[in-house]
Amino acid sequence: MLKRFSANYALLSMAIDGLTTITALMLANVFRVPWLRMVWPENWHHEQGKFVPPHLWPIVALLWWLIFMLTSVYDPKRNYKAVDEFQNVILAAAFASLTLAGLLYLTQRELSRWLFVLFLALDWALLLGWRVIARL
Repeated sequence: MLKRFSANYALLSMAIDGLTTITALMLANVFRVPWLRMVWPENWHHEQGKFVPPHLWPIVALLWWLIFMLTSVYDPKRNYKAVDEFQNVILAAAFASLTLAGLLYLTQRELSRWLFVLFLALDWALLLGWRVIARL
């Protein structure tokens, strides 16, 4: 078992955060069309080309890692209590979300807002969820 204050735990946290972010992006792409059919009228034709292109996925993961490192999410001294860690993760995820919104606005303006919101909800749930499980 890894100690929460070791460098190996920080590296494992970085890897899990990157994987959960990519997983949330992939799930948002998969769930977008069936979910839209429930809330979107049939006569409003939606285009299939409004997904996040796969070449942006590593950029999203790198963006999350960079912002999480800059906001000290992986610093064990700042995340001694669970409340502190969750606050840091929520703050970092909010900054990363705003940065991603700006990046997507500049590169992929035709991206669906539903897809973006669904990705953020999934990502925040996965990021906080694995930390809750790790703290048990």
